[in-house]
Amino acid sequence: MSNRTLGSFFNVKRFRDCEDGAVTVDWVVLTASTVGLAIWLFTVITEEHFRAAAVSINQDIQEATSRD
Repeated sequence: MSNRTLGSFFNVKRFRDCEDGAVTVDWVVLTASTVGLAIWLFTVITEEHFRAAAVSINQDIQEATSRD
């Protein structure tokens, strides 16, 4: 191998071994998936779900206070 080819080989090896950008990509993918999941949850959970949860919590509180 010539010096020029050998130098290019070491540049490719150095680029392959560098993981600085990989960490950034991991964080971008993780953040994007978290935001996507949150958006999906807010579109799936409707007002009826909130109302049903509120009624259930209210009943539990009334039962707990009526036992005392």
